[in-house]
Amino acid sequence: MYQRQFGLDYNPFATTAQGDQVYSGIRQDKAVAKLKIALSRVDAVVAVVGPLGIGKSTLALKAAEAAAGQALTAVVPPLRLSEDELLELLIAEFGINSEASSNMARFQDLRCFFAEQSQEGYRPIVLIEDAATIGVENLVLLDALTAADPRGHTGASLILLGDANLPALIDSEKLARLKQRLRAE
Repeated sequence: MYQRQFGLDYNPFATTAQGDQVYSGIRQDKAVAKLKIALSRVDAVVAVVGPLGIGKSTLALKAAEAAAGQALTAVVPPLRLSEDELLELLIAEFGINSEASSNMARFQDLRCFFAEQSQEGYRPIVLIEDAATIGVENLVLLDALTAADPRGHTGASLILLGDANLPALIDSEKLARLKQRLRAE
């Protein structure tokens, strides 16, 4: 129906739709515009709150693409991960060739990768599909990993997705530094 009615050659509501093929109404466009502004700082943290299945991941990916142009986005699925597993997943998601055997070495490999990509005009973004599931300790690690520092590391942007409990999680005392980087909620 939508193909005949609107002259489309694709299904804008398909579960596999990506980029320009995703349906975007006025509310979604406004949310993307707001997130795009929030992501204007290289090491910005953005929180997207909403119920399961409403399209937070799709919206966040669209905003990342719009904000960065040449975004390199690593998506962390809603899994309980150890710090080791989280760092290994990010290295794999970003396609980094690393033989690091310790967390500190993995951490440094990722920081160097962020700096290199930034210098080449790419924008590293880490999207956490369910911030509550990965937990406060991993969010502390992600804050340290993605924050810019005085030595010239530009860091990376961090997009946190979650339900109505996400703001309370971000208010955790352990996440005070991360909260300072929060640009939109």
